[in-house]
Amino acid sequence: MSNSSIPEYGADALGVRDLFFAGSPGFHFFVEDVDQENLYELLMRKCFPDFQGIQIFPQGGKRKVIEHALAEHAEYEGVRRIYIVDKDFDDLLDSVVRLDSLFYLDQYGIENLLIDEDALVELCVQEFPKLQRADVKAGVDFDTVIQRWSLPLDRLHRAFLLVQKFSLGLPNTGSSVENFVYRDRRCTIDQRLINSYVDSVFNKLSELGVVGCREAFENEMDRAFTTNGLVNVNGKFVLHLLYHHVKRLGLCGHVKGHSFAYRIAGACGLGRFSSFIRAVREYIGRDCAAEQLEHAN
Repeated sequence: MSNSSIPEYGADALGVRDLFFAGSPGFHFFVEDVDQENLYELLMRKCFPDFQGIQIFPQGGKRKVIEHALAEHAEYEGVRRIYIVDKDFDDLLDSVVRLDSLFYLDQYGIENLLIDEDALVELCVQEFPKLQRADVKAGVDFDTVIQRWSLPLDRLHRAFLLVQKFSLGLPNTGSSVENFVYRDRRCTIDQRLINSYVDSVFNKLSELGVVGCREAFENEMDRAFTTNGLVNVNGKFVLHLLYHHVKRLGLCGHVKGHSFAYRIAGACGLGRFSSFIRAVREYIGRDCAAEQLEHAN
């Protein structure tokens, strides 16, 4: 079946899909991306193997997820609604919505939680079972390439944050990482392209009078994040670089770019999901206790 023959839901239909499952007890997870339904189903089943009746309901964006969470939808016995959104820069821009049933991932996005050396090696071994894991691991050299990408991606995303913070109107986190790599080496960041983008942000801020000199701009960049590394970097960028890295090494076989994240998710551990799993279980426990108390009264 071609992709074009698969039915798609309109924005209004996405918001009410869960009503068709209202009579069946289970756990309804509401997520942002329409094209990530299978990825989330795989991950939620891994995270909560004891949850029966897991259903995933993409809403077509963070705003839609939050609107659904805030709306006074009818409650159905045995149905638990859990809302998941990417962190993005919400914590840094003080735009987090506080709601018991709403869970923000503790890194930029779901893809960040999939950046896992063991999962990457496992994918390569699945494609080439006769290879030794130690040889694959040495060839991938995961820590080295992640360290190589971390600093320029961190600086780029600090500039992205300033674009959002000061409403500069420049393309930012929705941009493709392809805009910042060499055309013939798609796993290698072109620092000149990042420098050019950062300069454009500086020029915009200068025009608006937000900063008066380069030193003031660099101070803004330094204050943008309180932590270094990949926590505030769009994980899609990193997965894209990893995909082209192992592809260049000839280690990913026939894996296509659009299925790379799903394959990694199937092989990854749950260490990076631990705080999310704990928070959801605490919420479900409180919710069930409140329901039992209500019935008792």
